[in-house]
Parts: sequence; structure tokens; C-alpha cells
Amino acid sequence: MNARALFIALSFALLLVSSAFAAASSEQKARQLVEKGTTLLDKGEYKRALDEFNRAISADPYNVGARVHMSDAYVALNSQKDAISVLKEALSIEPKNPAAHLKLGKLLHLLSRYSDAVREFNQASQLLPRSSEAWYGLGESLVQMGNIESGLEALLKAEALEPGRPGLQEALGKAYGKSGEHEKAANALKRAVTSTPDSPQAHYNLSVAYVMLKQYEEAVHHAQQAVSLNPEYDLAFNNLGLAHRQLDHKGAAVEAFSKAVRLNPKNLLARYNLGNLLLDQKQLVKAAQEFQAIVELEPELPEAHYKLGLTFLKGKNPELAARSFEKALELNPSLSDAKKGLLSARDMSRGNAPDTQIAKNDGPAAPGKTKVPQEPERAKKIEPATPAKSEGASRKTEIVRSETPPRAKPFVAKRKPAKTQSAKDLLSKGKQLESEGKLEEARKTYAAAAKNDPGNAEAHMNLGVLLEMLGRPEKALTAFEMVVKLSPRAAGAWYNLGRTQASLGHASDAVQSFSKAVEINPDYAEAHLGLGLMYDQIEDGKKAISHTKGAHRLFQATNRKDLARMAQKSLNDLQIKYENE
Repeated sequence: MNARALFIALSFALLLVSSAFAAASSEQKARQLVEKGTTLLDKGEYKRALDEFNRAISADPYNVGARVHMSDAYVALNSQKDAISVLKEALSIEPKNPAAHLKLGKLLHLLSRYSDAVREFNQASQLLPRSSEAWYGLGESLVQMGNIESGLEALLKAEALEPGRPGLQEALGKAYGKSGEHEKAANALKRAVTSTPDSPQAHYNLSVAYVMLKQYEEAVHHAQQAVSLNPEYDLAFNNLGLAHRQLDHKGAAVEAFSKAVRLNPKNLLARYNLGNLLLDQKQLVKAAQEFQAIVELEPELPEAHYKLGLTFLKGKNPELAARSFEKALELNPSLSDAKKGLLSARDMSRGNAPDTQIAKNDGPAAPGKTKVPQEPERAKKIEPATPAKSEGASRKTEIVRSETPPRAKPFVAKRKPAKTQSAKDLLSKGKQLESEGKLEEARKTYAAAAKNDPGNAEAHMNLGVLLEMLGRPEKALTAFEMVVKLSPRAAGAWYNLGRTQASLGHASDAVQSFSKAVEINPDYAEAHLGLGLMYDQIEDGKKAISHTKGAHRLFQATNRKDLARMAQKSLNDLQIKYENE
């Protein structure tokens, strides 16, 4: 590895470790053990494979490959915690190992730790910009976090690299659906069904897209395909019921909703849709049973209390109706239909005729943001729309396991410009965005902080680091130059400036910056190592050897064995190179 490449490898992690410096015999033994372990892994002998990988690590404590393969064995043994632990260990040794970042991202995604998964996939996509797998994982995790726009962008990058990647078209379809682009969603999902005709999830998601496009015959067809492939797919039965109802196939709709409820009694959406249909058919006792089951499962759902009240009102039971309407209003005071219902119930109690408008069932609530308990994970699916906490309960819109339809753009009065955020608030926001993997947004936020408070060294420092991570070293250089102007006695600021200068090939400038860092802090081991690398580039062997020796001594003194090994290897190379001087 040449000096520049080695230096760049130190970019952000000051504790970079390498497995390449173990003794040759130990390396060879470790390689043989890893090969034996992977063979056992392929045969499904996971515990024996783990034994071989552990032996490989005993022979070569810095062996990253053994740890990466170990994670596969742990996953196969359903020990995700151990798999995550061993992958983190691998990354502590080799922070820029793309395979470890990819595997860790996948594990975190499966455990619904989407923010952490985004961080790992983001690292993998930077290390492997041509990897469709990295972009695909990043896109799926971003979509799960609700960052649909960035998720779609990542998924489209994956598609450009590998259009036929398994699962990609389905992921695109779901993301398009969540963004309200139902035509694009249907097109992507049709491609998914074509490539995987035996996937119940693909057929189900396509049926949802067709419901949103009001193409109900197609929706019925694909929902039926989904349940024929997976007879216990309650979500697909619910969507089948929705499509049948829109086609006025009420008997088939009741059958489909009922099947969904039998398969999963906690499927609130199916119960809600079944209750509404039974209410339409004046089967009041059965309708009340469904709405009562919903309020028992989810007591905080105002729409369910409203519907239960409406059922009691139609059944001439004003006392129970009033009680349900009052509960709905307690949970959502702005639910106007519940207010009308309560007045009608009181009128009925006094012997007056109820309001005919409230006595009419106009169908389930429109999709919105009401909390619904999570259902058991049976299959990947489009996220559900849920009953809204608003007066939209009277709309003739079915609850669809899909994305919320686009709303009319509201009128917004012109307002005075909002007060500019403080640099402190912007820095806090930037760090949060960075932790979520939203690097470009974090960069913009740090830039705003630096603009609002030009004297804030932390803002310029964070901006510089993000620019480096985004592959913009020239602009990072400007940010780091500002940091050293603001904090001329900060050794770390000079070190960061030197790193960036070195990555741009400005060896002489880097020497000056590293020298300044060492002047301020003579025990700055990384700066000494940087000087060794830069002096080697400008062919000053004596100084290169001197500073590399210093780095090795300091790393050893602080028990940083990994970096001490690296410095020793670099020192050996330098001594061979300049042995005649």
C-alpha cells in the first residue's frame, strides 16, 4: 500500500487496525481455518464452522474475514445479537470493510433498527458505489424510517445498477405508493409479479396499488392470486374484501373480511371494514360485535367508538349510543359526526326523532394517522392506512392497506419569515440528521450553522468532516482552513487540515499542518505518523523514519497495539527504502 493510500485509509477513524501484519505462518494457518469454516458453513454445519472461525482468530487475532463469516453462522443459529457483536468487532479492526457494513445493515434492518441500518448501508454505499445491494438496503431502510424521497433516490440508484435485483421492483412499488405515485407503483409491482409470479407479497402489493387506482377487477385478481399462494394471508383477504365491496359484490366482501378476521383476530382494519359493511346491511348485532372488538383491542381509537355509537343509535339504544359518542369526543373533541350523533342520541332519549343525517352510515373513516397496534409480521407488505382522528369519518373511503391518498393543498396565509435558528440548534439538528444517515441534509444544516455564526469553529469542523464523507475534499479544505483560523491552538484542527491536504496530494502543505499539530502537542501520535508518510512522499527519508519511529513509540506507550503494528510495518518499509542514506 503506498503512502497516500495508507494515509487516506486513516481518514476518519484514528484507531484503524489492520490484520495484514500478523506473522506469515499465522496468516497462512488462519486462512486455512477460515476456508475450512466456510466449507462447513456451506454444508449447514454452523456450530462446527464457528469452532474453525474461532481457531482462525486465535491464530490471527486481527482476522476480519473470520469474524464476517462468523456472523453468517450466528444468523443461521438465530443468534442475531452475537452476529451484530462480531460484525462490530470486525469493523473496530477494519472500519472500512464493506462486507461487514452490508451484513450489519441487513441485520439491523431485520430487527427494525432502521436508523442504525441506514448508517451502515450509507457506509457500504460510499465504499462500494457500484453495489446495487448497498443502495437497495439503504433505500429500504430510509423508506421504513419515513424518508420516502431519499429512499426512492437510493432505490433508483440500485435499479440503474441492477434492474433485475430480487425484491427491488417490489420495494420501488411500495415506495412509490407511499409517495402517492400509484401509477408508478403499479408499474413497478407488475414487473415484480412478472419476475416472481409465485410471490404472494408481490401480488398483494399490486392489488393494493390497483385499489388506489380504482381498478377493482385487477385488484380482485391479484388479491386472489395472493391468497391462493398463501391461504393464511389476512392482509390480502382484507384487500380482496375492499375490491369486492367497490364492485358491489357484498356477499364476497363479507366473506373476505370475515376470513381476514378469523386468520388474525387483531386485524383492526379487516374488523373495521367488516363492521361497516354489516352496518350497511343492517346486521346491527354483528356490526356492534366488530366495533366492540376494536375498542377492546384499541381503546384509544375515536373512530371505532363513533361507529359503535352509530350502530347503537340505529338499534334504538340511545343510552349506549350516547356513551360511545361521548368516548369518541373525549378522545377527539373535533370529531363533528360524533357531536351530531350525541345530539341525536339525546333527542331519541327525549322521544324526539334522531337526526337522519347521523343515522346514515357513509362507510369507514378516511385514512389518516390514528395509532393502530402492530400486527404480527407474516410477510413484507405495504404499510396500512388507518382510521383518521378527524371528522373524515363520514367520507366514502375504504380503509386500504396502503399509503394515504394525496390531500388537497390547503390555503396558507402569508406569514413573516420565521426567526433564524441559532447555530447551537442547527448543530444539534445536524448531528441528529448525521446519525440517521441523512448526510446531505446534515451538510446543509452545518453550512447554515456556519453561516449564521461564522465564528463557530465546531460548525466549520462538522461541515468539513461531512464534506469529506461526501467526497468533496476541496470544499472540506476550505472549512478546515477556517477552523485553524478560529482555533489556532487546537492540534486536532491542524491534524484534520493536514489529512485533507494529504488526500489532495498537497504533501508540502500537509507537512506544515502536521508539524503545527506536533508543535502544539508533541505526543500527537497520528500527526507524527502523518509526517512520516508525507516526508516519504517528498523523499526525505531521514525525517520520514524519525517521525514514524516517534509514532510507533507513542502508540506502544498508550497500548494501541493495532496502530503500533501499522507504524512498525511502515517503519520497516521506510528503512528498506532508505537503507543507503
